[in-house]
Amino acid sequence: MTSRFRIWLTVLSAFLVLPSGPVQACTTAVISGRATADGRPILWKNRDINTTKNEVAFITSGKYAVTAQVNAGGKRSIWMGVNSAGLCIENSMCKDLIGPKGIKGPGNGEFMLRALQNCATVDEVQQFLEKTNASGRTTSGAFGVIDAQGGAALFECAFDKYVKYDANDPKVAPEGIIVRSNFSCTGQGIPSPPPTEKLGALYSAERYKRAAAILIPEAGKVDVKLLLRACARDLASADGVPYAGTVNGAPGELPEFIPTTNTISRTSTVSWAVFHGVKAGENPLLTTMWVGLGDPKFSAAVPCWVATGSVAEELSGKEGSPICLAVNELRARFYTKEPDGVRTRGLEQVWRTLWPLEDELVERTAAKLSTWRESGVDPQSMQALHTSASEQVLANVKGLLQAQPAPAAVPARTQ
Repeated sequence: MTSRFRIWLTVLSAFLVLPSGPVQACTTAVISGRATADGRPILWKNRDINTTKNEVAFITSGKYAVTAQVNAGGKRSIWMGVNSAGLCIENSMCKDLIGPKGIKGPGNGEFMLRALQNCATVDEVQQFLEKTNASGRTTSGAFGVIDAQGGAALFECAFDKYVKYDANDPKVAPEGIIVRSNFSCTGQGIPSPPPTEKLGALYSAERYKRAAAILIPEAGKVDVKLLLRACARDLASADGVPYAGTVNGAPGELPEFIPTTNTISRTSTVSWAVFHGVKAGENPLLTTMWVGLGDPKFSAAVPCWVATGSVAEELSGKEGSPICLAVNELRARFYTKEPDGVRTRGLEQVWRTLWPLEDELVERTAAKLSTWRESGVDPQSMQALHTSASEQVLANVKGLLQAQPAPAAVPARTQ
């Protein structure tokens, strides 16, 4: 590590104690096949940002075709995605890895797009990092990656350095699970996995600890549903105790109001994705991207495959996809700005509607994947399931909008 790099990490890590304004903040996990129920690697991300209008895009301008979640109308950067080789990538922003002013090169989103367009494996992503160490980049994040060969790793990347954490290495990831939020072990000078006592008042420490508390005990049993439901929608207090009546909480009535500034499913969560990989030797096109547009508390995830060659109209739109816009409208009927949080009256109805729908989609998709593993990839059948799921999610969210009255209070900002 160069002295210049060490100085920048020391100075910038100080800013992670408290955020000073709108912060790009995400919660993520890389799960090795040795930690999952079916032996296939899984990748997860909750995306937190002020940009609430999102869509799913199909991009064919590189060596490999790409299906990815992007800001509405923008295809020069992606924020999580999968390619036709079965490579999946996502990131979380780490301000303790930001480089000095004046550096040039691809930022986090552009780097991920280029990686998916040109790389097939975790090793090739590492080679791309080696190359851009020299040519330059403006990355400052933790990049989770899985591939169709069983690879599963996380890269903490600054502008000219990176550190790799291999989820398949028991010395690095004892349970085969690597969790991150918005600090880096590199920038903080702490080991991975980070000891709880070392986190102190670090920004995003609460989310890291909650995600780890959910996932680590499930090592060997982690599946898509656990991530879609228990992780993406977690609502816990700053002490790590889930609120009664929520997805991970004790049975009982919901409190009238839940503060969401520091929960995993938080005030600024605008989308989420779970990538279900394949075993070595299986067709990479069976890699499934479960994507949810909008706040996961008010939305449901849809299965996507690169093999379909397109994206359902419910998930796409230059001004925001229909699902995303409908979910944002529903969300605004529950959120308050001061204090930041969600009013829970009517929230149980939302969950009673969307969670069983998502469960049914997960079960239907699992049955189809089992068939496709035996008989081969069927793009037409994949397209039918993808389209049907998208239509169902949009129809159910619109139904909830009709049943849920508009808010009397001022809604949370949605710029």
